[in-house]
Amino acid sequence: MTGENRCPHCGCELPANAPEALCPRCLLQAGLGNDAERTAQTPAIEGPGTHIGRYELLELVGEGGMGLVYLVLCRR
Repeated sequence: MTGENRCPHCGCELPANAPEALCPRCLLQAGLGNDAERTAQTPAIEGPGTHIGRYELLELVGEGGMGLVYLVLCRR
């Protein structure tokens, strides 16, 4: 294969319709800037005993597709 069929940044094989001669992954990273690396990481999940500002998570009350619900104690 020639270099024309490879992404110049990562070396991946390019799809036939690759715009700007970059692979989809490199195009996404270029479009997102430094945020691409942050979004690829798994976010930390807080749990009981965790303090978020003046709130202390006491107990998990429920969970669903959009998030977790905790019983909290507000400290002033």
